[in-house]
Amino acid sequence: MSGEVTRDSVAKLISAIEEINRDHEGLEKIYLYIISWGGDADGGEAAYQIIKSSRIPITTVNLANVGSAATFMFCGGKERLSFEDGTFLLHPPANVAPKRTWTPDELRQMEEVLRTYVNFGVEVYKSCTTIPEAEIKALLYSEDQRLVLSAKQAKEKGLISGTVSEIIDTPYSYLVSDE
Repeated sequence: MSGEVTRDSVAKLISAIEEINRDHEGLEKIYLYIISWGGDADGGEAAYQIIKSSRIPITTVNLANVGSAATFMFCGGKERLSFEDGTFLLHPPANVAPKRTWTPDELRQMEEVLRTYVNFGVEVYKSCTTIPEAEIKALLYSEDQRLVLSAKQAKEKGLISGTVSEIIDTPYSYLVSDE
């Protein structure tokens, strides 16, 4: 997966994973290489769910950078690896909306949506890291608490189990991109 996490790029990813599960049942695992600073939180959540529920176990691999909504996708892997120079960004979700006048009710609705993203993020990060829940909640609340992790730091926090130094040979290859 390369580029921004969007509903379209995630739809392509879902299609590719479903095709691999259908047409290549004998595979022992799927390697999903990710390079993305993130994007749409709903897309990240959908990608997490499909990766986590794949019949063929998926190993997610950070090629260079995995950030924001892409970290949800990354955490769906049964095994999580990174290239040695990989970087991770864990930070609060944002709701992108055009600037205009807001009513109290509209702000409350935006807050409700953001709260669902935060709650999902807490559960995901609890499942794929050793970061204490209070620290997860803090990093998902304030940019001041965000984490930028090297591969070494990601291993210390349980986000990855190890590093790789080259692409693993596989019999099949698919490219999923935001373009």
